[in-house]
Order: sequence, then structure tokens, then C-alpha cells
Amino acid sequence: MQFIYRVHAVERMFQRDIEDVDVEYVIKNGNVIESYTDDKPYPSYLSLEKNGATLVFKNVPALVCDNCGEKYLAGKTSKELLVKAKEIAKSGVEIDIRDYQKVA
Repeated sequence: MQFIYRVHAVERMFQRDIEDVDVEYVIKNGNVIESYTDDKPYPSYLSLEKNGATLVFKNVPALVCDNCGEKYLAGKTSKELLVKAKEIAKSGVEIDIRDYQKVA
């Protein structure tokens, strides 16, 4: 099963220390309300903030809804970003900007 996360969800997962395995468990045991099968991937960016640290990832591959512009991330992309963001945040930086293509 492929997971796709809203950018907002990934931001909140990082802020609240919610693991992707917990989210995936809930998704596997729930119902899909709506899917966007015709969306195409577009480059995007993701800014994560937690405990005074601001992390920005540029060129993140995202799916964008043609109707509303909402951005979504594939499950694999979300996992990679959250792992890397936690590593960077632990280093004590206040602001960090990285290119996703170089850290993934």
C-alpha cells in the first residue's frame, strides 16, 4: 500500500513526535474518503518548525491537487524527510536549509 501525506500532516507529525508507523496503522484500519489519482508530481518545499528550530527542504517532490492546490507527499518521501529533520533538529541548529535531492 502506498501512503501519501498532506504537507500539513507531515509538519504536525514532526512537531508532535508522531511516528509514520502509527499514522499508517490508522490509515490501514480506516476507510479512504477520497483519492486524487490524476494528480501529477511537482517540485515543492517543506518548512518544519519545532523547539525554536526552522528546517527548510527545497525541491521536495510533491503531488499537487489541480482543484485546490493542496500539496501531498508520498509515504517514502515523508519518512525520509521526518528522519532527516529529526537528525538535523537534534544537532541544535536554529535555521537549516537543504535541498531534498541531496539529502534523500
